Parts: sequence; C-alpha cells; structure tokens
Amino acid sequence: MSYRAGEPVTVLVVDDDEANRNLACDVLAWAGFRVLQAEDGATALTTFRRERPDFVVLDLRMPGLDGLEVLRHIRESAPPYLASTPVIVTTALAFPVDADRAMEAGANALLVEPYPLRTLCATVRGLVGQRVALELGD
Repeated sequence: MSYRAGEPVTVLVVDDDEANRNLACDVLAWAGFRVLQAEDGATALTTFRRERPDFVVLDLRMPGLDGLEVLRHIRESAPPYLASTPVIVTTALAFPVDADRAMEAGANALLVEPYPLRTLCATVRGLVGQRVALELGD
C-alpha cells in the first residue's frame, strides 16, 4: 500500500493509554502502514510537524492538551499542506455531543472505543482512497 509512490502510508497514533496506543500501532503496522506514536497532545504536535504523517489517529480524552485542542491546532495553525491531513478521532465516550464537537473541529471520522481493529484499518484505507481520488481529480 502506498500513498506517495514507493513510500508506505504513515499514520500517527496519539493516545495516553499505552495499551490502546500499542494495540492500534501493532495492527496498523501489521496492515502495512508506517506507524508513529505519541502519548500526549504536546508530543503529538511536535511529531506531526516533524514527521508530516499522512493520517492521524487521535484520542479525544487526554490529560493536558486534549484531542480536540490538537485537532483544532492542526486545522487552524498548521501550514496548508499539513492542515488538510485526515484525522480519525477515537473516544470511549459515545455521547453525540462528542462526535459533533470532533466533526465541527475537522475530524474526518470518529471511532467509538472499543472498536473492531479491522474497522480502524478499513477507515484509514478508505481515507487513503478518498485522498488519492481527490488528488487525481476523480
């Protein structure tokens, strides 16, 4: 699988829960993605700017800089070529208001934890297809 010719799709996984983060990273790596990880919002933004991932999987509820703040920063403060990076938000909260806030802030998709791991891979693959189609003008 490649997003840029000859390069694997890079996904940044951000979650303060180490077990959740490691599981998502393992599954995405097994599916052929290059995976980066961050344990908090501040580290996520630093990694995002430095590595320029193709996608971000972002937990909403984290201490300090939470997922919504990270998402808003990506959408509002990043250079244009990074601001459009697809973001999949994950949350253990199934309240409609959380989904609304995430989508209003610019999330491309929302997964409620616990989600089937194949759904995470399918969501990333679906967004890869959408980005490629947009770039090709389909």
